[in-house]
Amino acid sequence: MDVVQVSELCKKYKNKYRTKIALDNISFSVKKGEILGIIGPSGVGKTTLVKSIILCKILYNVLPVSH
Repeated sequence: MDVVQVSELCKKYKNKYRTKIALDNISFSVKKGEILGIIGPSGVGKTTLVKSIILCKILYNVLPVSH
């Protein structure tokens, strides 16, 4: 059973001069009992990924919650 499933997640930041792609079609799932680690160099979107997942859960309740 998947407790988290992310499919084709994208996040872009736009300003007057350019668009920066922070997340580009990120997909993964985490099954009950699995441990997920998000690692990578500074500036690759780790925090943006986590914040996007949390925001989706809070605003839209789109992620299943296991009890």
